[in-house]
Amino acid sequence: MSRFQFEKYLKPYEILEGAIDMHYHAAPDVFERPLDEIDVAKRVREIGYRAFLFKGHATMTVDRAYLVNKIIGADENFQVYGGIVLNQFVGGINPDAVDAAIRLGAKMVWMPTIHAENHLKTHGAGYSFSSVKVKAVKGIAVLDEGGNLIPEVIEILEMIAHADIAIGTAHLSYEERQAFVKAAFDAGVKKVIVTHAEADFVNCSIEEQKQLADMGAIIEHSGGTAFQDFGNMAPERAKAIKAVGAERCIIATDLGQEMNPVPWEGMRLYVRALLKQGISMNEIDVMLKENTAKLLGLK
Repeated sequence: MSRFQFEKYLKPYEILEGAIDMHYHAAPDVFERPLDEIDVAKRVREIGYRAFLFKGHATMTVDRAYLVNKIIGADENFQVYGGIVLNQFVGGINPDAVDAAIRLGAKMVWMPTIHAENHLKTHGAGYSFSSVKVKAVKGIAVLDEGGNLIPEVIEILEMIAHADIAIGTAHLSYEERQAFVKAAFDAGVKKVIVTHAEADFVNCSIEEQKQLADMGAIIEHSGGTAFQDFGNMAPERAKAIKAVGAERCIIATDLGQEMNPVPWEGMRLYVRALLKQGISMNEIDVMLKENTAKLLGLK
């Protein structure tokens, strides 16, 4: 890509027309968030996003998505979506909570995040998150002592398959992730996302990313987990995307933290960094617009 070709993509937000971010945290939340969902939705709609999916560690976001859409006057050109994260706040691996979310129109279910046993082993119980002290809780594991997925996980996977929505691995360990992804496809799930593969508490190697993608999973490359050391991490993300193939990846921000950029600026910077590392504009469009649309069931 010539300097002229590259520079045209640096015009403010033109590159984000038609974009879909499937991973962003906003207020209201139990953690500090610089923007609320209404403010974010209004701005990204103005910029030209096609859709936006909000994620919350503590509560489902799908019911709020209905209200946000009504408040901003969403239409066929832009919609906000929500889902549910299976932390202790909603009863952990709770099929009843998933059933409610699906009935309300959830597009995404995530396995445990900050309450995952693996996450707590990495960060310790009672750690600080977004300037808020996280209460020490019992970590949630999806495998029993014999290394098998607990029955509630299988039940949830069957529900996800029937509803034909997406499910994310969130903060599961390597062993949990391997068993979970296999079981998901065995249950008939078609949309499995390996959540922020490079996060330190996930640490999904490029070889494992390829292996899971071969099974049918989509690999999520999050900008949020790179912003603290972006110069060194962008080449790593580009290498992984090339190894796995853009057709089997999505990019998302996973922003919403006090110290990080607003989502539209964070995504612009993330795309710019990937372009500098040799990812093509066509590959960006595949990951940011085409694959995300399929995961949300958009035509």
